[in-house]
Amino acid sequence: MGRAKKSKRFIFYLIIIILFLAYKIINVRDYLPLNLDYATIKIETPDANNPTKKLLTYKTQAINKSKETVKLKYHFTKDKDAENWYPYYNIIPDEYVSETVILNPDEIKEYITQLTVKSNDERLITSLLSEVKVQYEIIQ
Repeated sequence: MGRAKKSKRFIFYLIIIILFLAYKIINVRDYLPLNLDYATIKIETPDANNPTKKLLTYKTQAINKSKETVKLKYHFTKDKDAENWYPYYNIIPDEYVSETVILNPDEIKEYITQLTVKSNDERLITSLLSEVKVQYEIIQ
């Protein structure tokens, strides 16, 4: 009888552990509060009379899956592999950090900002780079 009791106790604890792990896996959103959908950088020459002035448009979209409001900053960086094939790679700064963005619970928000840069490149450009890494930094 003692052995059967130990076996039942073992099965009971095993079920409790499995239920606890399943609960943690289902609530993984507590550990990963944001989902970033995409990141792009558009390069344009807004003024044909001043072709060294370039307009960069940084764009991404985030989904706040947490139950709390989140304050964050985006960090956009160029993908090093794009340097070999993207003709306007050197125009884009290595990193761009956004201003603080506030996302409410369960909110989907698109982030778009523009940055004007001076370049030695005098080509008239309209191009989109999608090989961009974007990460977020949560601000407390």
